[in-house]
Amino acid sequence: MDSHEFNENKKDILKKVSEQLGRKLYDGEVVSKNDYFIQLEESVPMWRNEIPELRIEVNQIFTIVEKSKGFYLKIQPFISLHLPDFSVLRFSPYQSDGLEISRIQATQIGSGSGTKLMKIFFIMVRQILGFIPPIWLECTGTVGINHTEVSYGLSEQTRFFRKFGFRVNDRSQYPRWVDMVRPKDENELPFN
Repeated sequence: MDSHEFNENKKDILKKVSEQLGRKLYDGEVVSKNDYFIQLEESVPMWRNEIPELRIEVNQIFTIVEKSKGFYLKIQPFISLHLPDFSVLRFSPYQSDGLEISRIQATQIGSGSGTKLMKIFFIMVRQILGFIPPIWLECTGTVGINHTEVSYGLSEQTRFFRKFGFRVNDRSQYPRWVDMVRPKDENELPFN
């Protein structure tokens, strides 16, 4: 779905998604691909060959984001990295010059799958772009919505991302959620 199609049918789309999720949406948008995301998307065939056990999906998703006004719909392109144990990391473009991690979920906490996915993600981004652009994410203490929702705890989530150089950027909605950012980095990868 593109921005034009969404804007023409916005009211109906928001109503339908609200009914399906049982949460009222106050607004929404279609997120466009930025240059960094396009370069990463174009590199997917190479990564499929480099790490055959890694399943990579490229698609578009309807994401619900909680904001101070309520729930907001983001229709965004994504690339997701899936390990054989069903752990997943999904990222999307963010504004004109960044990326956003919209989901990371390890099937078993403490298994190392989340860390492995983050390392693959950073290696992939660094190898393709030559640097790490700003990366944003939102920590809510949970992953998923309704029947797929799993609670991890907000402090556990933020602790995990701090290992990779992320810092809390906006805590105005704490303890419901916080925004985290990892600034642009042209140096070493954020792990040993």
